[in-house]
Amino acid sequence: MALEGMDITEARGRNGLFNTGGLVVTSRSDLRDFQKPFAQDRGPVSTFVDAIKTLKPTGIIGVSTPQSRILEASLHVARRIAEYIFDKQLARVPRPDDIQAHIRACAYRPVYLP
Repeated sequence: MALEGMDITEARGRNGLFNTGGLVVTSRSDLRDFQKPFAQDRGPVSTFVDAIKTLKPTGIIGVSTPQSRILEASLHVARRIAEYIFDKQLARVPRPDDIQAHIRACAYRPVYLP
């Protein structure tokens, strides 16, 4: 973004970083020097799922987090999306009896339809 002309501070503000202490925000006293330029001026968010709800990201990049944490957050988001799709009757398939179990099964055994 910055390379395309956006102010570097604005570009950094569009990227939410999350670590073991939660969302990287300016009010945290445990930030290391290299994290401070990326800290956002917002309230603390302690869980990854809450960070997703707060930020509503268009993408998630996991670089050092255990895969299980990213998978659990992804399953949570996928369940909410599936519930919306079935509630609005946008799906071309019948609603599963247990959406959570269906989402988990699809995550471990993806089936891609043309």
